[in-house]
Amino acid sequence: QFKINVYLSTFKLSCFWGSLQLNLVEKNKVNTAIKKFKRNKEIFRLLLEKNEYKEFHITKDSLIFGNPDAPITFTAFLNFNCIPCQRAYVQLRQLIDNCSEIKVHAIFSSYNQKISKKMISTLYYLYTKKGPKHALIFLDQWYNTTTRNGVKKNVDSQFVFSEIHEIIENENTKLFEKHKIYRTPSIFINGYKFPNQYEYHDTEYFKDELKLLTREDSP
Repeated sequence: QFKINVYLSTFKLSCFWGSLQLNLVEKNKVNTAIKKFKRNKEIFRLLLEKNEYKEFHITKDSLIFGNPDAPITFTAFLNFNCIPCQRAYVQLRQLIDNCSEIKVHAIFSSYNQKISKKMISTLYYLYTKKGPKHALIFLDQWYNTTTRNGVKKNVDSQFVFSEIHEIIENENTKLFEKHKIYRTPSIFINGYKFPNQYEYHDTEYFKDELKLLTREDSP
């Protein structure tokens, strides 16, 4: 009886291992197929052009990160207290560092949140007085630190009052309303809503395609 149980257990384990290996093989096949799909330039462009298009304008008060002359523009509507926004920011930050042909136009909401108001005030102070790099470092600290009673450690002590914050808050609120942005993050690339099927860092594979894309090309 003992030997039979051992044999049965060994057989079950063997079947389980074989099934696991088969599942891994199938999973690899699926992953390979997905990669081929996501690297297809025609599919990317088709999905991009099927999405809504909005006309965005960069002004003297716009927050622009990366190469200001880059031909590819991400317009990112973000919230300071939003976990999906944190994930989006991390990917966009990597693009800023890795690709000189991409810039990010960041638009932050406040919605009368005390912390958001302080963030906008400090962010614009750093951006205008010390430059975009210092503003990015501040955002890095904000999105990559933990919270304590609703305030980020090592960030709350850096808050600076800036007279421009009310103007920026009003302008950003108008942009959210004008373009009917009801959720964050909402990300657009050269005016087109970014396709949900892709990660933001996938853009690096389609740089040449995006540089050639104009509104007149769309059906």
